[in-house]
Amino acid sequence: MTPQDWQQVDAVVAEALELDEPKRMALVQERLSGRDELIAEAASLLAYDGDERPDPLVVPRPENWIGARVGPYRIVGLGGEGGMGIVWLAERDDGQFRRSVALKFLATLFPAGLALERFLMERDILASLDHPNIASLLDAGIAANGQPYLVMEWIDGKRIGEYCSENRLGPAAILRLFRQVCAAVDYAHRRLVIHRDLKPSNLLVTGDGQVKLLDFGVARMLEPGASDAAATATVGRALTLEYASPEHLRGDRVTTAVDIYSLGVMLYELLTGRRPYSVEGKTLSQIVEQTTRQEVPKVSRVRPGLAAELDAIAWKAMRPNPEERYGSAAELGADIDNFLSGRPVKARPAGAFYIARKFILRHSVATAASALALALIAGSAIVAQRERIRAEHRFYELRQLARAVMFDFQDGISLLPGTLEVRRQMVKRSIEYLDSLGAGVGADPQLLFEIGQGYHRLAVIQGKPSQANLGDFGGGLASIRKARRALETVLAARPRSVNAACELGWVLLDTMNIQSRVPGEDSAATRRSAVEYWENLARQYPDEDLVKRGLAAALFWKPDYRRALALYEELQARHPDDPQNERNIALLCRYMAEHSSEQEMRRLIDRAISIDQARAQREPLNRPAKLELSFDLSMLGSWYERTGQVLDAIRVFENVLTIREELVRVDPRDEQAKDRLLYVLVKLGKLQRSRGERAAARDYFSKSIELGEELSRNNPRPNYQLRDNLAAARDGMAWAGR
Repeated sequence: MTPQDWQQVDAVVAEALELDEPKRMALVQERLSGRDELIAEAASLLAYDGDERPDPLVVPRPENWIGARVGPYRIVGLGGEGGMGIVWLAERDDGQFRRSVALKFLATLFPAGLALERFLMERDILASLDHPNIASLLDAGIAANGQPYLVMEWIDGKRIGEYCSENRLGPAAILRLFRQVCAAVDYAHRRLVIHRDLKPSNLLVTGDGQVKLLDFGVARMLEPGASDAAATATVGRALTLEYASPEHLRGDRVTTAVDIYSLGVMLYELLTGRRPYSVEGKTLSQIVEQTTRQEVPKVSRVRPGLAAELDAIAWKAMRPNPEERYGSAAELGADIDNFLSGRPVKARPAGAFYIARKFILRHSVATAASALALALIAGSAIVAQRERIRAEHRFYELRQLARAVMFDFQDGISLLPGTLEVRRQMVKRSIEYLDSLGAGVGADPQLLFEIGQGYHRLAVIQGKPSQANLGDFGGGLASIRKARRALETVLAARPRSVNAACELGWVLLDTMNIQSRVPGEDSAATRRSAVEYWENLARQYPDEDLVKRGLAAALFWKPDYRRALALYEELQARHPDDPQNERNIALLCRYMAEHSSEQEMRRLIDRAISIDQARAQREPLNRPAKLELSFDLSMLGSWYERTGQVLDAIRVFENVLTIREELVRVDPRDEQAKDRLLYVLVKLGKLQRSRGERAAARDYFSKSIELGEELSRNNPRPNYQLRDNLAAARDGMAWAGR
């Protein structure tokens, strides 16, 4: 098993151990579906729970330990199990004093070295923490069988969710309780500790209402003097899917922002009784997509009667972009205090009416007389405010609908035949919407970012040559330049926004691609600028997967294919569920083949064909996968041609012809498929000409001229490839004779 496999297994087993035994294997089979080796490994680890064989790294069955002594402590019962160890209720009975404690042993859920490292890390972390809302470390040692153990204070309490439900706490009481959680997390962060697995089961509440934070088994300590990004490398992605941030799920380097996100999810759940997202039945990549794009239902809608300020507080903590969350747990706690005391919350835009209303609520007696005098004026202001809120709500929903049209709907219908005219109309309306939105946006960075993303997406649909497009290269160039202007404005306001920086980098690369099809455009200069941009960005953010993906694409165009392939293979190993990495590896193999020896060329082509054949078989409606498979086969045909095997080359190119004719047949308006069909018709004509077969060549050249002239009529400014193919077809036709 690879290290990446272990990361996946340890996360799943840790999650399974929190369930009742009958449900554990069902979870394992769901999370590791299709990976029989990993399922077997996870099953063997779970089976240790009932395994009586002696092993210094396996905790024996409970009945064999109750009554046993460990140092000065006697075990009296099983306390519970967590992701990193088994906890026993024990008493100190060495005659000095009696005290109930929690005795925690290492559980063998990981390779022994990694398990021990994490266990000792938990010891060191707990030893550095002394806070009333964090369970205290009292002692540590090694049992007679060589097993490490920790001794912590015994918490006689309930999980925070159960405590709130059983005591029927209202919103204000929940917030006051949660304020203690924020204090504990902020204390840990200020001592350079990131918990990384905050969830309700790690928070107990005692009978007198004191919160205790537990289980630092997967926490990490930052180096003193770490950068403001507070980045730390993860040792495996031990986490709980329901509470993990998007960057944690992706396997990016984590910061204190991952704990802020988990706090937001827990606050949402405590206030509403449900989590903001469901992960049941979803793959890791689907969960990442959900937490990144899917809108969270407002807490005030899930539980009517909750204040709108709580919508803003919960959402600010759970923002997909870490830079847009609260800067610390202390800031989140302070905003909760603001709400409880009637002051304006920072998570909500501070309009004058909102601030005045909060002031009046805080000072109702002192303002009573003034309120009577201002009643008529306030009445009209309230009406205006209500209308403004309605308008803002309609505007927000319109933005969400427009985003769905530009991203989700376009993605869905692009795979289907016969949809190009619908896509043209959608693009036209979307451009009108963005132009109108941009005219009155002002300097709002978030809205400008959305506008930049929107123009970029439309430019790709209009005329990015490497995927199904509308053939509108001039329109695509106009759209992508609008995207660049919007994103540069965002970065001027938020220079540390990784998302905006990466989006701008992709805009530069796609600008170069579209320029290659527009006469008079200097795509080479744009290519050099884009490569330099990504290399500089990679130096600023060397461990960001978003940046690695962009750098790999830039290196492809540099070209530095081997470095690009190494990056994509690294990303594929870390994110095996991401089909884009697989596609990019096939693409690179295809291009590397063009600059390789004959033997190496064939190996790379075969690898690309294997990848794209599997993609096309998995997704029979995926037109891009079929087109890319035809590119691979075209390379194979060129290999046969280069090695003098002309008949084999003709056979392979006829297979390419079949695929592309089918793509054009099911969607006659697909300009890219027609352009690629023209290429293979000309290629087959040339091959038949090389054999002196005038009749066969004439047939291919005749079809080439007919198709090329149709494409020229549809595009008054034909690209150079079209011109070259049409010229070759006419030359071949002159040779073959009419």
